[in-house]
Amino acid sequence: MEPKRIPVAAATVRDLLRSLLTSEGYAVGEAKSGRLGLQPLVAGPVDLVSMDIRMPDVGGSRDS
Repeated sequence: MEPKRIPVAAATVRDLLRSLLTSEGYAVGEAKSGRLGLQPLVAGPVDLVSMDIRMPDVGGSRDS
């Protein structure tokens, strides 16, 4: 079974989420900005997107 895909663009918790999610078998992608974090949505389905509500280029509540 292919691992679930979860892009993470939340600077304050990125390391913690990566550690926790990969230990559970998830394939975690990381992004340094909100726009880069949303790019995997164009490439195909993902199972969860985690991003900060306030980011310099996009915001989780405004752009999700």
